[in-house]
Amino acid sequence: MTGLSPSYSLIRGPQFERTLKAYLKGLAKRDKEAALELFGAVLQELTVSPRQMRGQAMAGLEKMEPEPWPGGTLAGARRMVYSLEGWEFWKAYLNFPYARGAAQKGRIMYAIEEAACQIHLLMMYTHAEYSGRPDDTFLEGVMRESDVPPRT
Repeated sequence: MTGLSPSYSLIRGPQFERTLKAYLKGLAKRDKEAALELFGAVLQELTVSPRQMRGQAMAGLEKMEPEPWPGGTLAGARRMVYSLEGWEFWKAYLNFPYARGAAQKGRIMYAIEEAACQIHLLMMYTHAEYSGRPDDTFLEGVMRESDVPPRT
């Protein structure tokens, strides 16, 4: 933890809540406690510094990187188009030391709404669930459900 006061508020989207709950449900009690502690520390750190870590590296968090918005390069009149002024799309890379194999590599996808100083937690997943980024159509649905507006 940086010791700084939070400057962003967290909004937990429905898909984030579902994916976190499903992840925790599959863990043993000891691992669930470790996961909750890790998530609590990471989410607290996001409220202070959602774009990069300041000071010492935090255990379990590898890095944060901006992500391309879904739908920008895909064809189709019905597709949503994201890439909003005042909004950013990011992914935090976590390491779950109690997990094995691909489940050890976790990700949290979130959108930053700068004007409101809010972080919209969109989803959490592991490489056991998705070996790469979830597809854009799915991400668009997650954003719509989490009230991240498409560009008009």
